[in-house]
Amino acid sequence: MEPCIIVGSSGHAHSVMEVLESSNQYEIIGFLDDFRVPGEIEHNLPILGTLRDCADFSQQYHTTNFFLGVGDNWARGQIYQIIKRLCKSAQFPSIAHSSAIISSTASIPDACVILPGTIVGRYATMGIGCLLNHQSCLDHDSCLGEFSSLGPQAAIGGRSRIGSFSAICMGAKVHQKINVGSHTIIGSGSVVTKEIQDHVVAYGVPCLAKRTRDIGERYL
Repeated sequence: MEPCIIVGSSGHAHSVMEVLESSNQYEIIGFLDDFRVPGEIEHNLPILGTLRDCADFSQQYHTTNFFLGVGDNWARGQIYQIIKRLCKSAQFPSIAHSSAIISSTASIPDACVILPGTIVGRYATMGIGCLLNHQSCLDHDSCLGEFSSLGPQAAIGGRSRIGSFSAICMGAKVHQKINVGSHTIIGSGSVVTKEIQDHVVAYGVPCLAKRTRDIGERYL
């Protein structure tokens, strides 16, 4: 198995562990986390150090494989850029749980994580760093922008487009042929039947924009 390092050590990192373990392709060496003490143990694996140590650990453990175990879309994007800058050889393979159903025609670039029970339809496309949570669905011909996410059981109808860094939260539904802007949050359980613009928090049935939000503002 290939050695790898998970960046982050909280809840989403645990989900990434599950996906890696289901693949039988990678051996997890440990975690990088700026908010933990090196040497602490998480799920029987060590906190190796912080992001600034990524190149050293890449060399020490003979690995270029990094997996982003950070659920916040904006933070995940920033961490991706930091590691790319500090460790020139870093690679971010995409991973999918063995139970996910993914069309052979779907387009999945680097740094994507697809959790158990997810469905990715025919000719669906994703940007770098997307996160598809448990039992979510990205239907045919739809597009998920870079570092965007689908919450558990969120569903995107066919030929819809979700902008970069946007979050479609738990159980939300986006009807077919609908556009949702960038840096936007669609609240849990919402039903989106009309276009939602950039930089807003929107929720409800039907889903409506309730306020604006800034780039980098917390998602939860």
